[in-house]
This record gives sequence, structure tokens and C-alpha cells, in this order.
Amino acid sequence: MHNKFDQFVKQLARDGFSPGGHVETDAEVSPDALRIDVWFVPDAGRARRVLAGLGLFGRMGQRAGTMEVFHRTPAGHQVADCLARHRFFCRELERRRPRPPVPVQWVISSGRPAAALRGLFFRRSRWGKGIYDGPPLMRTRIVVVSELPKTRDTLLVRLMGAGRTLREAIAELRALPP
Repeated sequence: MHNKFDQFVKQLARDGFSPGGHVETDAEVSPDALRIDVWFVPDAGRARRVLAGLGLFGRMGQRAGTMEVFHRTPAGHQVADCLARHRFFCRELERRRPRPPVPVQWVISSGRPAAALRGLFFRRSRWGKGIYDGPPLMRTRIVVVSELPKTRDTLLVRLMGAGRTLREAIAELRALPP
């Protein structure tokens, strides 16, 4: 119990709602460990130099970040789950000493997750075509791989796509000089 106000509200809710149905206070959210696909913290002395030649992928790694990758386009609830995991992860990082930098989350989606973009209020990003910013407090961007420009700058990220996008990216990669 955090404080007396919390205790009061929980008791009020329990007493008020119980005649109408089942009430549970302090319900456990998840007994299972949650996992993030990738967590990256760049080395200040090396990252900019080493990642500079990797195009969009390298720019994504210029600051601390997490990455959730979907080969198939995720449903809205799957992206919402990513936001929740990211928030829990950030809370965990806040407890560490020394405290690591707060990461930006990159959700990589092979196709356009329309329900997530609309339902979670993502907007076009200044990062460019195919990238969408979530609400500022969520520190999350969605990269729609199939919408990225077909340039060498986006090649590494397009290799995370599916279907035609992936086939085209592989063909471009094979066509590069050694």
C-alpha cells in the first residue's frame, strides 16, 4: 500500500463495486518475465564513427534504444504490449546504479500496423517516410519497413522486412560491389 489515499480508494472501490460483481485489489499484472528483443547502449567514443556507414540503422543506434521486430505486421494489441514492456523496462533501468540512459523503443514492422498507428496515436515522424512517432512519454517509434524509401540508406532496415520488400532488399544487397 503506497499511502492512505490508495488504501481509501481501494476500499471504496471494493465496497462500492462488490455488490455488482467480482472485485480484486492489488491484482498481479504478470508473473512471467517480459523480454525485449534488443537493447543497445552506444559507446560514446565509438558509436558515431562505427555506425555512421550503416545508414538509417546506424542512426537508430546513435542513442540508447530497444528494438521489437515483427516479421508479420503486428496487430494493435501487440504494439500496445510493446509499449507496456518498454515502460516496465524503463522503470527497471531507473532502479539501476549507475542509471543507464533512457532508451527509445523502435518497433520494426514489415507492413503497416494501421490499428496500432491509429489507436495508439502515432504520427508521421521527422525521421522520414515510413517512420512514425508515438506519444512523447512513450519514447517509441514504429518503422514500417514496406514504406521506407528504396535507397542504400535504408537497406539494412529493409532486410528486416518480409515478402516483396525483403526480396528486393536481398537483390540490392547481392548487387552491391564487394
